[in-house]
Amino acid sequence: MKKNFFTLVLVLAGLSIQAQQTEHFTQYEFNQFAFNPAVAGTKSCIDIRTGYRFQWVGIEGAPQTGFINAHAPLRFSKKNRNAFGPKHGIGGQISRDAFGPFSFLRAEVVYALHIPINRNWTMSFGTSLGVKQAKI
Repeated sequence: MKKNFFTLVLVLAGLSIQAQQTEHFTQYEFNQFAFNPAVAGTKSCIDIRTGYRFQWVGIEGAPQTGFINAHAPLRFSKKNRNAFGPKHGIGGQISRDAFGPFSFLRAEVVYALHIPINRNWTMSFGTSLGVKQAKI
């Protein structure tokens, strides 16, 4: 019984110790691609967004967040394109988040597939592959 209790305490302590700091963005509706890779290629142009947030001005080690991202539809030759067929999108993003002695740099490439269900509805899938560097 004591052994099971000790194991349970270790597991719960490990769960409470593990945490991560994620970037804090505002105005999500203007930068949906930062959160959802399925958004890549939904516009008919190259969409480039950038932003920077500096909190607590004048305090040393205050949180700073910056990003740049871009996505666009991936077009194939016109003779093979079906007006109601699936569409593809690609994109990429780089973000940096720093607070106190910690700093995170993240880079991702993104692919999205958009499948029309009817004239008004589209089902989209997206995936991303990236790296994240953490510094102390």
